[in-house]
Amino acid sequence: LSSDKSASKELFRRVGAPTPQAWPEATYPLIAKPVSSSGSRGVKLLDNETDFKAFFGQTVPPGWVVEEYCPGPSYSLEVTGRPGAYRTWLPTALEMDEIYDCREVRAPAGLSDEEDRDFRDISVKIAEGLGLVGLRDVEAILTPIGC
Repeated sequence: LSSDKSASKELFRRVGAPTPQAWPEATYPLIAKPVSSSGSRGVKLLDNETDFKAFFGQTVPPGWVVEEYCPGPSYSLEVTGRPGAYRTWLPTALEMDEIYDCREVRAPAGLSDEEDRDFRDISVKIAEGLGLVGLRDVEAILTPIGC
């Protein structure tokens, strides 16, 4: 599931996790991601319609997810357990760059109590939606709603 961005977005929608607005409803800047890739491989920032047309032409071909670009700090949280019995661990802050993708992991993450609680609640909803048995990390970007 983590390497299929369309299936991931559907799971997030189903469990009520916040996600960026999808194109064509989204406004610029946009982020374009290959559906079947992990991490930041192949991801392209499209600042305007000129960038969009230079990258895609007139329309998005199959195999791509395009949505609003929501900048902000990145965080990760591990969830372990089985349906009905999940535990979350210490949230970490992720420092990203163009060369290494994730170049540093920091703990504690510096989230407020409310942000920490929301991240844990959403992560457990995702685990429940997956029917997770075992360990999974959830990565998120903290950004204002309606970015």
